[in-house]
Amino acid sequence: MKLCPYPFSRMQTSNYDSRFEGISGTFIPCVPSWFTDDYYRLKREDKLEDIWNGLAAQELRRRMYEGDYSFCDRKSCQIPLFEVDELADKELVFNETPIPPENIQAIKDKNPIMPSDPSSLYLTSDFTCNLNCPICRSEVIPNKGKPTQAAQEEYDYVFKVRKSLEVIKLANGGEVFYSKLQRKLLKSLNNEDFPLLRRVHIVSNGTMFNKHNYDLLHPGTKFIRDVNISLDAATEEIYEVVRGKNFKDVIKNIQWLGEMRRDNKIDYYSFHIIIVKNNYRDIPNILKLAHDNNIDRVLLQPFIDNPYSQYDFADQGVHVPGHPEYEDFMNILKEYADDPLLYSYFDIPGMNSKIESDVLRQKSFKVYKQAHELFLKKDFKRALPLFNESLDIFPEYFVYFEKAELLREQGKLEESLENYDLALVEKPEYFEAFFGKAIVFQKQKKKEMAIEFAGKARSLSPENEHINRFIKNL
Repeated sequence: MKLCPYPFSRMQTSNYDSRFEGISGTFIPCVPSWFTDDYYRLKREDKLEDIWNGLAAQELRRRMYEGDYSFCDRKSCQIPLFEVDELADKELVFNETPIPPENIQAIKDKNPIMPSDPSSLYLTSDFTCNLNCPICRSEVIPNKGKPTQAAQEEYDYVFKVRKSLEVIKLANGGEVFYSKLQRKLLKSLNNEDFPLLRRVHIVSNGTMFNKHNYDLLHPGTKFIRDVNISLDAATEEIYEVVRGKNFKDVIKNIQWLGEMRRDNKIDYYSFHIIIVKNNYRDIPNILKLAHDNNIDRVLLQPFIDNPYSQYDFADQGVHVPGHPEYEDFMNILKEYADDPLLYSYFDIPGMNSKIESDVLRQKSFKVYKQAHELFLKKDFKRALPLFNESLDIFPEYFVYFEKAELLREQGKLEESLENYDLALVEKPEYFEAFFGKAIVFQKQKKKEMAIEFAGKARSLSPENEHINRFIKNL
């Protein structure tokens, strides 16, 4: 039985979707647009606290137990499915969806009622924002006066389930650092009132996400581990068209957050780009900005027709076949499809599979860590099959390299060379693999080959004392 982790751990409270109104009576375990209309026809509860184990939630889980995902638009979603044992492993399942042990047991029993309250909340009902991006809305929604009923109800619900919460995701509807309610929530987070809380995920337009606000909203900001900047452009001219006049502030804040990511003060840092006719040609510049600032992922998503946008969908929906600029857009996507940072829900061969590949990488790395520990202890017999298992799940250059090192230690020199070569296929400028080959050739008494590959290693790492000593002693 393979399952999506969302309905067993996570609750999203509201969004723009026109198939429901407000927050009451709505259980959303993922992005609203990823559900079919049939899901929204199910009977729903009137009170927010009744939704988690309400009739709609139970029916959704019951169907998933039977392998029925007819309520889900899997093409749009693409969230990988996990075996039940994998759902309990927080290293493998997405950061947004940790599942409590008691809910894991309910899953094993195929019980549609979850004993524990949600462990993850995504709060999206507060639409107050300092920008009026034409993609999103027609006017600024100010933070003056009382919050809306939906936003207040959502805020209150956080404290009702605070004992179970491990993850909170803030601000898809507006801007977290502009919203009075979400600023108040962020500042109030602490491990005394939220004993299990371990990470906060921020979705921000970047205009106010700076060190001043970060320090001001302590201690809650210490939980921020995931940052998603909704950007839409990386050049000032295009930014002013799709966003407004805050470009220089945003770039400054992006650079500061990039330093935070570099120093591991946050774990994950991404850009979120809604593609329209007015910005798709800026994709190369967005990718450059991402590479320059320690970004982990650039996610491109299509513009969705909605009544709040200032844009005409037929004019701006460049991703729709038949649009006058559709081919130009697709050509740019194809040109950059191999960029490791670029993810997309558009139909480009190889790009959609990156999301699933990330999960496979996690699985592979977990096995690799076991092999690595055994290798350090020189327990080669037990380490080798684990290296092979890791590579079978997902091939990584550093696993090939370490396997090659192990085989070299065992005297299996030809097999060792093969794995160094496989590491170099994955990472052509991997000087350690060139140096490893040089050592093998030395052992095989092929001095000229040893000198050649040691020279290649030194050209990539000229100050490496081990390589220089090796060459001197040849």
